[in-house]
This record gives sequence, C-alpha cells and structure tokens, in this order.
Amino acid sequence: MPNSSHAGYRVRASKGILVTTSGYGPASYEFASGKPLELIDGSNLLYLLAEHAGVKARIDPSDLD
Repeated sequence: MPNSSHAGYRVRASKGILVTTSGYGPASYEFASGKPLELIDGSNLLYLLAEHAGVKARIDPSDLD
C-alpha cells in the first residue's frame, strides 16, 4: 500500500480492514481481490465480537437508516 500522511505523520500500512454492519456486494469482493484488504461484514463482526471479546451483540436494521 502506498504511504499516507495523517496529522503530519507518515504511515506505512501493510494491510487494510474495512468493516460494515451490513454486507458487501460482488463488486467489493472483486475490488479487494489480490489486495492486502480484508472485508468484514456484519455477521463476521458479530462473530469476532463474541469469539474474541466475549461480547454478545446484535445489529438492529432499524438503526442502520
């Protein structure tokens, strides 16, 4: 990944992670394919919260508007 600047600091990232409470379409997976980019959708986010943080959470679709 290219270098980026934030608040005067140079940051070199080796991987990006995009998280959504919803989901990704085929174009998103196609874009991320072959890149150091991980897409985490809502169901995987809930799994990771439960598995690694012991947090039982749910996504309420009415809150997503």
